[in-house]
Amino acid sequence: MKKLLPGLAGCILFVFLQGSVAAQAASKEQELAAEIERLKTVIAEEQKVLAGCMSRLEALEEAKEEAEEEREKAEAEKIHFKGDFRYRYERINAENDKPLRKGVRGALMPPSEDNERDRHRIRLRLGAEYFVNPEVTIATRIASAMGGDPVSTNQSLTDGFSKKDLWIDLAYFDYHPLKAPGLNVFGGKMLNPYYKPGGTQLVWDDDLTPEGLAAVYVYPKFEPWEFGGAAGYFQVEERKVDRDANLLGLQGTVKLNLLEDGRASVLGGLSYYDYEGAEGYPVFWDDEDNFGNSLSLAVLNGLGFYADDYDLVEGFLEFTYPLGKYPFIIYGDYVVNVAAGDPFFDTGDDDTGWAAGVGLGKCKAPGSWALKYEYRDVERDAVVGVFTDSDFGGGGTNARGHIFGASYMLLKNVQLAATYFDVENRGSDYLRLLPVWGSAENVDGDYRRLQLDVKFKF
Repeated sequence: MKKLLPGLAGCILFVFLQGSVAAQAASKEQELAAEIERLKTVIAEEQKVLAGCMSRLEALEEAKEEAEEEREKAEAEKIHFKGDFRYRYERINAENDKPLRKGVRGALMPPSEDNERDRHRIRLRLGAEYFVNPEVTIATRIASAMGGDPVSTNQSLTDGFSKKDLWIDLAYFDYHPLKAPGLNVFGGKMLNPYYKPGGTQLVWDDDLTPEGLAAVYVYPKFEPWEFGGAAGYFQVEERKVDRDANLLGLQGTVKLNLLEDGRASVLGGLSYYDYEGAEGYPVFWDDEDNFGNSLSLAVLNGLGFYADDYDLVEGFLEFTYPLGKYPFIIYGDYVVNVAAGDPFFDTGDDDTGWAAGVGLGKCKAPGSWALKYEYRDVERDAVVGVFTDSDFGGGGTNARGHIFGASYMLLKNVQLAATYFDVENRGSDYLRLLPVWGSAENVDGDYRRLQLDVKFKF
């Protein structure tokens, strides 16, 4: 019995120890399971936080992209591009228009045959406006032209498929202060700021872009009246060793609206243009072509000097009224050069010009059309020849005749047009050789010109 007790005690101790180890293992397992569950909970929570972060990150990325798009859109809206292209076929029949020399077509050798021309021409103009801020705009435009002609952006298709030139046609700022609505101040090479009744080119060619400073103001607060004004100071010729040629121009307009929608109105205006540095100085731009104006002290190489000063007084009247659904316009324009002197061997000053015309319709939507007629008479020194209409009579002054026009809107931004000039040139080059002797060229003749155009805007 005594021998069995130690063995029994050992067995009991072994069982107890085994139970204790099992209990410890079970407790450890429970602790591990609890830790695992806790870690799973932590991981799940972290995943939720991470998912939220990812969602927020994606939202921020989208917001950033939208903000970038908005910024790019805003920047793009600050720049506005536009342009136009014109293809023209032109036929000219000019009697007695074969020059002895450029600018002086003279009585010394009058031509014996008519001068007929057929030519194809293109015009390309590309412009952009950048809106610096709500009060300032910068505008630029390049255009085709031959030799930088100030009154033409046509480029003839000629010279053996040679490359064609592009020139700076516009480059100016436009300041329009918010505190002075209706006021625009311009500086640089700009669009012509002066109003032309009915679009007549009696004084100014459509393609002329003067250079200098100008201001335009329209005051519409006295309805139905509108008062407008334009002033400009332009540098025509900067001369290195002589007096500069400048132009001071002032214009005032009064408009009475007859209908509330503005489709009927009466407009009148007065203009004054004073050229400095003209009389006794070489002609502007091309010193070998006087564009019809009187010359003095001409030398053998064809270089001439203006015989007269040019102080132009202009008055005009324009009436618009709808005929049914078609706009109708009738206008008149009169200009006199109050500084013109009596030319030698002539009975008058040759100092006046006038134009009168009518128009019906307007090309706006596809299928719309417009018709126009104008009669014009511009004497030798009524205006500065180089700046007047470059198509009428071949350009320059001392011509009178008719202009017929028709246009049709074929498609959106695509227009067909035809213009016909039937003009009488009256010896467009007046020459005075020295102060005591003069001669009016003895070459007159009819001038007919047909222009057929296809115009595209974009």
